Amino acid sequence: REGRHIIVSVFADKQFGFDIALAVIGQILSAIFLLLLSWRGFVAAGESAALLEYTQGAVAFPVYPSKYALAVGALIAGIEAIRNAVALLARGTTQ
Repeated sequence: REGRHIIVSVFADKQFGFDIALAVIGQILSAIFLLLLSWRGFVAAGESAALLEYTQGAVAFPVYPSKYALAVGALIAGIEAIRNAVALLARGTTQ
């Protein structure tokens, strides 16, 4: 069940040869977005940790661990998107 996303067949029809190009462009755009999200997540987490930011309420929880978790998750997803783009180019097919 790898690579099973919905693609509009008018634009990604194999007879036009756009399927690989669209898949690679999609993976690259995803990687850029996720890596930027990760970068800003690490910046926000560092600032939160420096300020010892906690939630308000009856029980105060530190905020920075969840910000680090978001940044690490986005970093892993961005690296995976790059890996998928390279694999698509190496395979030469989306199947």
